[in-house]
Amino acid sequence: MKKYYYILCLILLVVAACNNQQNQSNQNNFAPKIVKANGYIVPKDSMAAPKVIKIDKSKLKVIKAGKPKIVATNTNTHKAGKPKIVKAGKPRIIKIGSDTFLLPKKVKAIGKVVPCKMPKPVKAALPVTKDNATCNIQYLDVDQGMNSSYVRCMLRDKMGNLWFGTYGGGVSKYDGASFTHFTEKEGLCNNTVWSIIEDKTGNLWFGTAGGVSKLALSKVEGYDHYTFTHFTEKEGLSNNNVRSIIEDKTGNLWFGTDGGVSKLALSKVEGYDHYTFTHFTEKEGLSNNNVFSIIEDKTGNLWFGTAGGVSKLALSKVEGYDHYTFTHFTE
Repeated sequence: MKKYYYILCLILLVVAACNNQQNQSNQNNFAPKIVKANGYIVPKDSMAAPKVIKIDKSKLKVIKAGKPKIVATNTNTHKAGKPKIVKAGKPRIIKIGSDTFLLPKKVKAIGKVVPCKMPKPVKAALPVTKDNATCNIQYLDVDQGMNSSYVRCMLRDKMGNLWFGTYGGGVSKYDGASFTHFTEKEGLCNNTVWSIIEDKTGNLWFGTAGGVSKLALSKVEGYDHYTFTHFTEKEGLSNNNVRSIIEDKTGNLWFGTDGGVSKLALSKVEGYDHYTFTHFTEKEGLSNNNVFSIIEDKTGNLWFGTAGGVSKLALSKVEGYDHYTFTHFTE
């Protein structure tokens, strides 16, 4: 019995030894192999001694430095000279409706309403800076998503969007991330846009080379869908080439054109439900029919910048609201 016991123990010891040897073998297989690195040391007697070359200063060629070129900075800053003061002469005052000058002609205006095909916004690339720029001025162009490089007018609306009126590319709306283009395909009356304003109710008015386009954006007219309303010569506008637009304090719109000034009555006083055009041309006393700019002063007078000088149209109660007078300032 003891003999079999010893034999069983011997077998167990042999099996345990084999398992231990196999475990050590597996560990050795996964352990990283360590290789001793023996660098080669170059013997000193096999290296050449460094060659020292002495410099003869008398043979050196000395070149005298020229006068450095000084480039001035801030070249765009100029000292202002003494301004020339010219005493204004007595302006010419013309009373409309007297001395061969006609009373302004009123024309009933019925705008043509055209549905706007809502354009798809285009993602805008980031603004860039020119390589040779001396100031941190960034720009947007066709490569960034604009429809045209020729921008004639700009507007920032109440929502913070930027509107660019271009020459031949219609209107581009920029919200900081994307462009939305409005052209003749979307309902704009002409792709050359000279002027833009936003009225008190949030509508946008575009003065173009083909008349005036009103883009309805206000909630009153339907914020979810846009509509264009066109005013051209067919609807009573004095001329289709509209260079400037202004909204006066009473809500009337004034259009400076190549055929004089057209006033579009929008106020409730004159009838909100029906529009009327009132035209002011050379026949009514305007200094020139080509009108490029319009402003309204504090007292309600309108000033027209024309190709023949400045014309002031008296509208204030101080000078007589019931009758208009032109005051001209020319050379």
